[in-house]
Amino acid sequence: MPLPGGDKLPIRVNAQDIAYERLKDWIVNGPLEPGENVRDTDVAEMLGVSRTPVREALIRLSQEGLVEIARGRSTRVADLQFDRAVHLYDLGGVLDAHAAEIAATTLGEPELASLRAMVDEMDGQQDVARAQELDEQFHDVYYLAAGNPVLIGYLEQLKLELRRIERAAFRDEQIRKEAYEEHLLILAALESHNPTAAREAALTNWRNSWSRIKAWIEPHTGAVHPNHNRIA
Repeated sequence: MPLPGGDKLPIRVNAQDIAYERLKDWIVNGPLEPGENVRDTDVAEMLGVSRTPVREALIRLSQEGLVEIARGRSTRVADLQFDRAVHLYDLGGVLDAHAAEIAATTLGEPELASLRAMVDEMDGQQDVARAQELDEQFHDVYYLAAGNPVLIGYLEQLKLELRRIERAAFRDEQIRKEAYEEHLLILAALESHNPTAAREAALTNWRNSWSRIKAWIEPHTGAVHPNHNRIA
């Protein structure tokens, strides 16, 4: 079970909360992979706490569907589930497109310059984690410019649920290339301050993202369940 090293907890913190946050980050952003065993003794030793807060944190994560705890068996990172993903991409596309439509009339030159720099860095990006990070940061710029905290909150929750799937899919170089090209189109629409074009470009990006995920699942996992909804 690969875990980051040298990460002892500071004194006077809620050990359960910190263990929960660290484990959640490792599951969502890496290095923990779907289906991987999680040993509470290893985590406790790494964080410098007893096993009790780690076990409590794992129970919380199981309630959120991020880990699976089976009686008499090891705790493991939950498989990726695609039955929700299709609906998350569908809703996310609508919300993201709305944010882009608003932001097209509010983005200033500093924000546009930031978006240009991100797109330039996306071009040919080979670092998978950095590619995914740039993708999210790009959207965050125009979410903030849209000026709707409720909208941002919903989009952040959607992204959190999709992050594990995107982390796996972004290992595919063709997926990264197509995502880069679609972000160029979003950028062009935002630079022209065209709300309609920005909405359509953002919506297309989300719809195509799900199409790419569907096409990627079977040939790139080799562990698709019969209903094609879960992979290990």
